[in-house]
Amino acid sequence: EAAAYKAWFEANGAKDIPKAYELAKAYLEKFPSGKYADYLKKWIPGAESTLINEAIKAKNVPEMIRLGRVVLSRDPDNLDYLIALVVQIRTLELFANPPNFAHAADATEFAEKAIKLIEAGKTPTAADPKVFKKEVTLAYLHQTLAVIVEHDKNVDKALAEYDKAA
Repeated sequence: EAAAYKAWFEANGAKDIPKAYELAKAYLEKFPSGKYADYLKKWIPGAESTLINEAIKAKNVPEMIRLGRVVLSRDPDNLDYLIALVVQIRTLELFANPPNFAHAADATEFAEKAIKLIEAGKTPTAADPKVFKKEVTLAYLHQTLAVIVEHDKNVDKALAEYDKAA
């Protein structure tokens, strides 16, 4: 256990977050009740946020989605991550020049889940519920869905989504 923690500690100290992240997960898998387990459980979400931000900077959509799914597996109603994933897929792929629909199914899944949560009254954690622009956010998500179904040649559904966006 001490050697596993030391390996994580050294990687983290060297700012090698990808390596430290994997070592932290390995430590927790092997020592779920270990001496450092509580600390590493609290460290991991911050590391995931850092890694997702690195994937965004690198425009690495598959890695961003993979890490986002890890977070969502623990917290499936995390509206912040759902919206962020939609925004990044939309920006980096759907609205790229030329457009890329490789991760359109992922964007659809995330947008539909975000819409349900917002319609149920949930707001992003950083948003002040009094000033959160629910309608604007829903319009953005519905427009994203419209672009995807229009690309799939589903004109009726695209028009319905554009109507919701309007």
